[in-house]
Amino acid sequence: MMRRQLWVHVGLLVVAGVASVYVWTRDTKATAATAGEVSVWSGRSDEVRRVTFETSAKRISLESRVDAHGRWFSGSSQWGTSTPGDAGAPAPKATPFVSVTSAQKIADALAPFKALRQIGRIDSGRASEFGLKESTSTLVVDVAGKEHRLAIGGPTPNGSDRYVRDESSGYVYAAKGDFVRDLEAGETSLLERDLHDFEDPDIVSLRVVAGGKGREVLRRGPPTKRIWADPGSPDKADETISNWISKVDRLKPTEYVSDPQTPPDRVVRIEYNVRGKSGVFLELGKTPGEGGHHEYLLRSERTRLWTKAYAPWAEQVEQDLASVLK
Repeated sequence: MMRRQLWVHVGLLVVAGVASVYVWTRDTKATAATAGEVSVWSGRSDEVRRVTFETSAKRISLESRVDAHGRWFSGSSQWGTSTPGDAGAPAPKATPFVSVTSAQKIADALAPFKALRQIGRIDSGRASEFGLKESTSTLVVDVAGKEHRLAIGGPTPNGSDRYVRDESSGYVYAAKGDFVRDLEAGETSLLERDLHDFEDPDIVSLRVVAGGKGREVLRRGPPTKRIWADPGSPDKADETISNWISKVDRLKPTEYVSDPQTPPDRVVRIEYNVRGKSGVFLELGKTPGEGGHHEYLLRSERTRLWTKAYAPWAEQVEQDLASVLK
């Protein structure tokens, strides 16, 4: 009898152990499913055609485009709104810009769009809990021709994520807030500030063109000790051209501008010979500014549009150009 009771207890212990493992495994899967695995809509990031973010104060749009240099987004930032019913009020001015890296990050976050967890449908009385009762922020995403609309709510308790409502289903979700913060910051966060997309070891040579003159310069040496050299002395560093190119490398876009009615006067054009890429260039131009000063503009294969450049640095590039094209 004692032996039979012992085996009964052993059997119950085994059954309890199996049940606990099953419950633990089920709960683990459920936890993983709520941590970033809740699918709101499907799609691929390369299918994102347009992103439009709108609040009571601004409207940001990103439109996907593709050219010989790859995928990029034509951006538009419109701050301020006209007073309703005021027919004489001027329409808010839209500022163009180009976004590559930041816009692609947003596209990656929105297609497929996965939330951290699903809250479900909520009644109007609870909307204020999630910052959705008075929300004026909306996001419209075109994925392969299908529009998805989100109402953007308040931050989650941790402060970094956001509540959103899918307007097609009415479901509320907690989602990562990175893409919302980037869109809220507007062109300040979104505009492309890199002139090129290549690594220094990929540069073979470049050609400097200005004032009817041109000069080719070679990029030589191991990765840890690269030099700029004249083709006549390919193994000797040319300090003059090295110093000048270091000043060129400081130039960065500060603000995109609409296509000027009169093209800027060209200061210099640099054509890069880069392994695996074609059509890589940088143009520096200038237009008359206020007080007898000039406004300097930049354009490259990555910016596509003209951008403003920091004038003191651009002036140094122009001033030292004669020593490079002697």
